[in-house]
Amino acid sequence: MQCQWREMDVRYYAIAASLLLSLYTALIKATPNVDAYTYLRAAEIYLQNGFAAASTYYPWATYPTLIAELHKFSGMEMLNAGQIWNALFYALLTWAFITLTREFDKSRRLSIIAAACVLLYPQLNEYRPYIIRDIAYLAFSLTALLQLIRLNRYHRFVHAIGFNLACATAALFRPEAFAYLLLAPIALLFNTQMRMPRRLRAMTYVYGISIFLLVIAMLVLVSVDINPLQQITQGFSVYQPFVNQAMILFQGGSPELSAAIFHEHAAKFSGQYINIFLITGLFSILMIKLFTGFGWVYLLTILYGLKKRLFRVPQHIAAPMIAYLLIAAGILLAFMLVTRFVTTRYTLLFATIMVLLVPIIVDRAADLALQHNYLRTFNRVAGLLVIYLFVDATVSFGESKRTERNAAQWVQEHIETQPLITNSALIAYRAGMPDYERTADTIDHQLIIDAPSGTRLAFTLRSSDRELMQQYVADSVLAVERIFPAEGPARVAIYRRLP
Repeated sequence: MQCQWREMDVRYYAIAASLLLSLYTALIKATPNVDAYTYLRAAEIYLQNGFAAASTYYPWATYPTLIAELHKFSGMEMLNAGQIWNALFYALLTWAFITLTREFDKSRRLSIIAAACVLLYPQLNEYRPYIIRDIAYLAFSLTALLQLIRLNRYHRFVHAIGFNLACATAALFRPEAFAYLLLAPIALLFNTQMRMPRRLRAMTYVYGISIFLLVIAMLVLVSVDINPLQQITQGFSVYQPFVNQAMILFQGGSPELSAAIFHEHAAKFSGQYINIFLITGLFSILMIKLFTGFGWVYLLTILYGLKKRLFRVPQHIAAPMIAYLLIAAGILLAFMLVTRFVTTRYTLLFATIMVLLVPIIVDRAADLALQHNYLRTFNRVAGLLVIYLFVDATVSFGESKRTERNAAQWVQEHIETQPLITNSALIAYRAGMPDYERTADTIDHQLIIDAPSGTRLAFTLRSSDRELMQQYVADSVLAVERIFPAEGPARVAIYRRLP
């Protein structure tokens, strides 16, 4: 019995640990992110009016639909349903990550290192409290990469099906997955270990299945009164204003921007280089976001591995990985140039594929440490880094995230009929306010002045807000009803508008 316990696949333990970590996060740290309320509103629309209506409100409505269906099936609150789906997607991501490393080497030690790497990955754990579609997209994208690698190695039809299904499922959460479905199979042509006819046949498998699935998907959408082309157009229409602005900016330049940066005199000489200045700045932002996406521990490990040449990527793995990295980099650059911003979570697919090398590097470094008799030093350094990553994943050093939840619960229990003004989407959601997903996180002081007598006001407070709100109280405009937390600087305050 003991032997069976030791020999059990490491991935089972890793999935269990991932689920426990998600449970811990939900209980201790979870305060819904801003995007969560858009998903919840789309889920409500789905329950009331169906998928077509939900897709009109939010074009990529798969994630809200899953939340709504779990809510309908179980009766649990939608926020909890979203957390359960995210926990399941994190578990799939954990499985895919470890399984990908096993394509390099199926040793148990490497699987254990890979499990530790994915479970302690700082940026992934940063998003565990969130309700976002990105984790599902990342999990299915890594699964698709796994299937493409196996197709490149074995040239089996089943892996072509697996790649298409995984990519198509990822596309249900983020449309960028279509780029991988369209471009990544070209990597099959670069496997020189196989003769060209076999490479072409494998690529034919992929694209043939893609066309078949596309036809099926379009028929299904038409059957539920959704125009596929209109849906795709609507999904990308949000980027149209950004595209228009970028074209104007990069084609014609911006005299206002040149004057603001270089001032009037210098702009006469340097203004012609404003596009170079802008592109360089945007690229710098992207590099910073990528650094954040890796985390300093994993980035230094990868750089160390590159310098010492501690890993060798087999050809059947290298071509698909490089294809995915190039596509991911292209998407990031295009997004940055068009929208002129990028968030760290958009870098996760690129970063996670690179982080696949970390377990390989650590495993090889352990072998070298053993050979050169500095295993004790290696274990100490590795142990300190693991402790750091574990603390980073499980301990919050900022202000307590329970405060806003406690305030929202108090408002839900004590404010039923009175008018309510709030800058917290969570409080608005708990209080059943209409358009809660559109709640602005700033304090509108004109609303305070215009509010009728007796109106309750529930505000999350920044340090810059506290003094002004105290002045309203001192001037008898507002009366304080409750402060959260009870001791220390107020983070959330409940007020009542005085006559």
